Amino acid sequence: MPTDAELVGDKIGKTEAKAAKAKELREGISDIVNRVGLKYGKSSWQYRKIRVSELARLNDSELCRIGKATSRTATAFIDETASMGLTQELLDNINTITQEFDDLIDLQHDAVKERDISTQERRLKANALYIKLMHISETGKAAYMSKNEAKYNDYVIYNTASGKRIAKDFGILTGIVSGKDDILLQGATVKAEGTELTATSIENGEYIINDIPVGTYTFIASAEGYKSSVLNNIEITDGDSKEIDFELIKVED
Repeated sequence: MPTDAELVGDKIGKTEAKAAKAKELREGISDIVNRVGLKYGKSSWQYRKIRVSELARLNDSELCRIGKATSRTATAFIDETASMGLTQELLDNINTITQEFDDLIDLQHDAVKERDISTQERRLKANALYIKLMHISETGKAAYMSKNEAKYNDYVIYNTASGKRIAKDFGILTGIVSGKDDILLQGATVKAEGTELTATSIENGEYIINDIPVGTYTFIASAEGYKSSVLNNIEITDGDSKEIDFELIKVED
């Protein structure tokens, strides 16, 4: 199966392509709107009809809709604004960019879905593999119990993310800390509120908190330049290896 890093990379690539096309579309819309404003004046009904407020704040679907609407509206002014450089070629180009942007939105959504589906399939296969390994383990231990300690120990397997045996009445919390568009965060801190239980994420965003006493906790993930993420009422049960991912939102400058 493709690794999560491969799928995240594909998603980031699609997201960057979409963002570049969105920038191109905004610039094209602004160019057309400005030409209409220069022709009729910014107090005219023509300019009011075509202008867009807070273009940079529009979400993907809104921007796509505005791209189509700008081309449609400007078509009515094309003859009178020819002196300002408003041509059919310019409008055709906006239509092309809008369609390309719309296609990139779909491609990004597909990449997100592919990662989600693959992650679920990977976990299912990992669980199935673990069941088979445990069957082999139990069979081997039964065969060599009280006969050959070295071979018996070869079949001992611990079901934890860290490879460490979970002590009785304790559990483990593991997962990934990421930013927007699945940027994996190194050096993020995950802490159980009100305790000394804490972990720092490594290069691939993974973290592990070992030896968590059985109970219900509030876990907080934080990183420099990002808003903290808080998850309440997370239950840690005896021998449990729980997996929770955190996605942090970047603090705006």
